[in-house]
Amino acid sequence: MTIQQVIERLSAATEYSRGLDRLIAEALGYKFVPKSEDKDAYWMSPDGEQDVKIPRYTFSLDAAYQLALELCPNSRGGASWDNETGAARIGNAAYQVAATTPIAICVATLEAKLAQEIATLESK
Repeated sequence: MTIQQVIERLSAATEYSRGLDRLIAEALGYKFVPKSEDKDAYWMSPDGEQDVKIPRYTFSLDAAYQLALELCPNSRGGASWDNETGAARIGNAAYQVAATTPIAICVATLEAKLAQEIATLESK
């Protein structure tokens, strides 16, 4: 699944979801390794570490914030919430509104990552 497709799923979400957390992880390069004869199924991080736990990106403000720090380390951002939605912004991009603040942070972060990738491709 592409980052854009993950963004679309997150934007349409009405609540946190471990399934969405897994989609974010896969878009970042995490790999699911199915059960084999000699080993249980596990997740492998992009750097090759085995048996990692996928963060609760869509549930936890801390996990969403860590995602933003990891993918956009030199950017400034902000987040807010009210009784119905959350919003987040990274850099000069548009505010992203979602069902919850952690989801909004994830959307804003992935939008920023996608913009970085597009800028890199265009500069080549």
